[in-house]
Amino acid sequence: MRLRIRRVPPSGVLEGVDLRPFSFREGRLYEVDPPVAKVLLAWGYAERHPSAVAMQLAIQPRSCSKCGSEQTTVMGQSENPPLAHVHCGNCGYISLHALL
Repeated sequence: MRLRIRRVPPSGVLEGVDLRPFSFREGRLYEVDPPVAKVLLAWGYAERHPSAVAMQLAIQPRSCSKCGSEQTTVMGQSENPPLAHVHCGNCGYISLHALL
């Protein structure tokens, strides 16, 4: 499930769910398993965000800034600053692109 972190949980474990592997940051998007999402949503630390597929449709495809390949996928985005995180399937490079 895709979530945006509203507030970073003060503890690394919440209701028995280990949150330490995520290194959450406020305002960032994360793809998490349903048990993690349920706890974060219930405690108000996160809010639902559109699925990655819907987000990819909203963001136009971009070419790789390293090798120029068109085999790219949008991995995520940040709201402040508004950037798209793009992964190249050809060379593996991850680049940042300004959202217009």
